[in-house]
Amino acid sequence: MTLRLLIPLLCVCISLCYTTETFAQEYPFNHFGAAEGLPVDGVYDLLQDKAAYLWIATEGGGVVRFDGKHFDNMDSPENLAAANVRCLFEDHKGVIWVGTADHGVFCYDGKTWRLMNNGLPVLHIRSFTEDHNGNLWAATLGGGIALMDSTARDWSVKTIRKWKALDDPLMLGSSVRCLLRDEDKIWMGSDEGLYCYESGSIKKISLEPQLDDAVLCGFKHENTLYFGTENGLIVSDESGVHRLHHPNIDQRRIRSIAIDAHGDLWLGTAQGAIQMRLDENKSLEFLNELRKENGLDSDRIRKVLLDRFNTLWFGTYFGGVSQLTGESLLKYSRNSNFPETFITAFEEIDDSTHLLGTFEGSIFWVKEGKAERRYQSATKSPENPVIDFVKDGKRVLALVQFDGLLQLSQKGDVQVLQASKGEEVACLLYQDEVIIIREREVVALDGRRLLRLGLGDNWRINDAIIHEERLILMCDDGLRILSKDAQELELIAKSSGKNISCAATSPKGSVWFGTKNEGLLKWDGKKLKSFKKSSHLPDLNVHGITSDRDGNLWVSSKQGLSFLELDLDDQFVLNASQVDEGLKGHAAAKSMYVDANNQLWMGSTRGLYCYQMGGQFNNQCPPQIQLATPRLFFEPIQAQDHQQENGKLLFAHNENHLTFDFIGIDLSEGKSIQYQYMLEGLGVNWQNTDQESITFSNIPPGQYQFMLRAQNSDGIWNEQPEVYAFEIRAPFYMRWWFISGVIALSISLIIIVAQLRIASLARQRDLLNDKVKERTADLREAKNKSDELLLNILPKETANELKTNGKALARTYAQASVLFSDFKGFTKMSEQISSEQLVATLDQIFQRFDALCDLHDIEKIKTIGDAYMCAAGIPIEQEDHAQRLVAFALDMKKTMAELNNELSAQGLPPWNIRIGVHSGPLVAGVVGKKKFAYDIWGDTVNIAARMESSGEINQVNISSKTAKLISEDFLIHHRGKIQAKNKGALEMYFVEKRIR
Repeated sequence: MTLRLLIPLLCVCISLCYTTETFAQEYPFNHFGAAEGLPVDGVYDLLQDKAAYLWIATEGGGVVRFDGKHFDNMDSPENLAAANVRCLFEDHKGVIWVGTADHGVFCYDGKTWRLMNNGLPVLHIRSFTEDHNGNLWAATLGGGIALMDSTARDWSVKTIRKWKALDDPLMLGSSVRCLLRDEDKIWMGSDEGLYCYESGSIKKISLEPQLDDAVLCGFKHENTLYFGTENGLIVSDESGVHRLHHPNIDQRRIRSIAIDAHGDLWLGTAQGAIQMRLDENKSLEFLNELRKENGLDSDRIRKVLLDRFNTLWFGTYFGGVSQLTGESLLKYSRNSNFPETFITAFEEIDDSTHLLGTFEGSIFWVKEGKAERRYQSATKSPENPVIDFVKDGKRVLALVQFDGLLQLSQKGDVQVLQASKGEEVACLLYQDEVIIIREREVVALDGRRLLRLGLGDNWRINDAIIHEERLILMCDDGLRILSKDAQELELIAKSSGKNISCAATSPKGSVWFGTKNEGLLKWDGKKLKSFKKSSHLPDLNVHGITSDRDGNLWVSSKQGLSFLELDLDDQFVLNASQVDEGLKGHAAAKSMYVDANNQLWMGSTRGLYCYQMGGQFNNQCPPQIQLATPRLFFEPIQAQDHQQENGKLLFAHNENHLTFDFIGIDLSEGKSIQYQYMLEGLGVNWQNTDQESITFSNIPPGQYQFMLRAQNSDGIWNEQPEVYAFEIRAPFYMRWWFISGVIALSISLIIIVAQLRIASLARQRDLLNDKVKERTADLREAKNKSDELLLNILPKETANELKTNGKALARTYAQASVLFSDFKGFTKMSEQISSEQLVATLDQIFQRFDALCDLHDIEKIKTIGDAYMCAAGIPIEQEDHAQRLVAFALDMKKTMAELNNELSAQGLPPWNIRIGVHSGPLVAGVVGKKKFAYDIWGDTVNIAARMESSGEINQVNISSKTAKLISEDFLIHHRGKIQAKNKGALEMYFVEKRIR
């Protein structure tokens, strides 16, 4: 991972009151120390094992294992928990070896920790390696080299696990600090210099005096060996062993070496991490140096590690572990001597000159690598942000919250053009003149009022943007367009209730709006379209938005910076990527800007960020999955107790409740992993989950494969899923021999039963007469129950007519009222919650509605899915049918509000009801002979349905006829004419509350 030298907008110095002050950029790090789960902040070594776990060796806190989400302190055995761990190593069998400074050697085979000190010359271990024969080498401080042969590490047999000393006069009793294997050679770095073991003998590498240096670490890359010493860097390549000189590393104590994915060399020293590159002549080129002042938690680097996800990790002696999260992101803050870090406004004057406005009321003029403070607000308030910059010809204007509209000159002169009223929200160039947007008015620079809100308008203007010579105002109640003659405001359809936070224009002609809870909105001049899929944005609360030269979007939120690649017409999101999850700077709505160098600048409460948009930020490495042995009825099992010859786990028929535990390890984005699983053999396709445990119960007998794959935050899946095969055997009563025996026994039993049956017929004849009497009484009771059931289905008058005449005639009513209701988003809700929960909640709602029908003497007609239909004024005519039904509708709203509060407490989504009422003539009666039901017909019913479908959630929408009947008893709100399907434009009203 390379930190490329950018061409930043802010280069090397800043001038305060025409004096310069040097500042530096910060790099994006995730820091992990004692506060995040490490036992101590001192780190000595890092290791990523074959399973992708990150092992961390600490100073006095033992060993910690990190899976991208959680830190697991390896506190068993007890004397490891407080050990000073110096080195970590994984052998070819996947066993982890831990070398300490005071307790010798520990090893971990994935299940058990063992203390392995038998035969060690001293207990201070500095390095491990493994030779081509599988023998383990341990470097000690003051005891030379200790060896353990491969047979002594076979955990399946009881062997004497013993170290033996490497018998060589050069190494006995020496302090060896590093071991490095190169094919059949073992390189050893000690306080006396560099040694090489080959063909059973050791020789000292000493070609020139300056090479006789204490060697501290080694690293192999392809065919080149690198060794860090007390005084610089040594290399062994095809030309021999020689020192690589460079002023930035000569006489520097190099404790660790790594090479990143771009081939750049990283050196860990006591004064920070140095990034170097070998040029074509194999000479060192200095690129960068990371220190505490630009992002690290500590300068004392003990270990540099590149993990398999191409992320660099730095183990520090005083600052825990630092993870470099991005290669194209720089940061400027007060930590790096930048004077004010909350940037609220940007403006490009020309290719070499820019303006920056801050939250504290400062304006910086940035030109040719130097920044001068051109204005500092005299207002005592600490919150006096620069809201906008405007270029008007050769003039540059700045709108400051409490200072008003200012005119800036290149000489540094500032002129106040218009004093502040404390309500300014934006300043724009509109129709060739400068206008100021305030919360309740729009004024020109000369003081002319272009727009003023009326006293009855309870909404405010929050921001504004220009689109195709039209002024779009972002208001409390939605988006409004100010016409060219500045006489009329038009509310953009479907923008009501949208909490707009920011906006940006696209080169393709669209305007994009960010909201505080509904993601993105796009306005093409005609329609407003919503973009709020979780696959597009990690957080629907948008803080900042801007468009680059290609028309693609850059969106900031609490979850970081997202890139949305759009199609040629701004209609679809072709690709969505999250640049950096660690960038959570609460970016201000207007503090995003793309400069002439194609760099994205973002102002936040935590500093000024600069992102080079040409950088590669996609994580192409899928998570590495670790799938554990399944648990049976939530209890751990021993795999060998269920093993079969073909390698599959074998379970009995009643051992059919299995839990699969797993984890996808991605150290770069561990908290953004998604999973898909499938139990092949059960007939279920891939299922999505973000959980790390899946349980299957009542699994039928058969052969199965549990398959699992994982996806990282950039949508990269494992090519091959992890598979766990098992079989659940059928019970004995489902096997052929048992079934055959059952059939034979059944035939015998049939013959016996037939004989007994004949004998019992006589006894049954005597009992028959008694049964007839009992059944007669039962029939009478059943008749009474059927009458009750009929009255529950039909009105009493209709039921009596049906019982008397065998049919019920339809009846015409001159005036009645009909109500329809349904739930918006019912189909989507059915996808979010279980069917059982959905039906149970719907039943609970309809039961409450039925009770309200009895309370208001309303006739329930029927329910259709999530729709509820009832009427007043039938079958018994009522003069106050409209009042009854509207009162019933308001009680429905109240009931749903109470129920939604209950659902919210349970973590369930709300049910949003729409209610429509219309009054007029109708026909009611019973039709059909089977499954008959009481129903109503007529145009009144159809219009009532249109009132419901044309309404809004949690509102009672009524027609003009109903409104006339209830206007004296209820407070209603006229909506105007609304288009209704097949009915044209109808007058509609919302019922607010009952007034008498």
